[in-house]
Amino acid sequence: MRKYVFQFFLCVLAALCAVTADAEGIRTQAKPSGHDTVQESQPDSTGPEQIAVNVEAGPIWDNDHAKQRCPEVLEGFLESNPGCQAEWTGHWVTTVWGEMSVCNFLIKKPMPPQGVTINVEAGPIWDNDHAKQRCPEVLEGFLESSPGSHAEWTGHWVTTVWGKMSVCNFLIRNR
Repeated sequence: MRKYVFQFFLCVLAALCAVTADAEGIRTQAKPSGHDTVQESQPDSTGPEQIAVNVEAGPIWDNDHAKQRCPEVLEGFLESNPGCQAEWTGHWVTTVWGEMSVCNFLIKKPMPPQGVTINVEAGPIWDNDHAKQRCPEVLEGFLESSPGSHAEWTGHWVTTVWGKMSVCNFLIRNR
């Protein structure tokens, strides 16, 4: 019984600290003071010399866990994008409670000649036809939030949390 009461409390807490992430960016709704398990990304931190991206990291439980997990995710991101220079901003956010979080990185320009691939969360995508509709919408939002960037959808997408979250794969290049 205690287990269910605790789970109910966590669900209520999640509702009070609801986090939404979409093509327009990441934001929290009604973040209680002193609550430090949800960090907002700072979209104003981008500029002509850098671009902010969110990279999925699996579940992150608190700031101490983020301090361990996000540098690991950054290392993997840099390995998959040779020549890219990026750093963790210290920001992270839960996008699917208990299942998925993202770490916020700044990619420094100029990017490598081959570009940088990123996965951008798009909410649930049900099939290829839906991806052909949804991913261009997400790309449009991404480009609006990252002025001066040039990106294209690679045609790839994947479900990361069944029925809750998928990502669209984009290639970002220098202009």
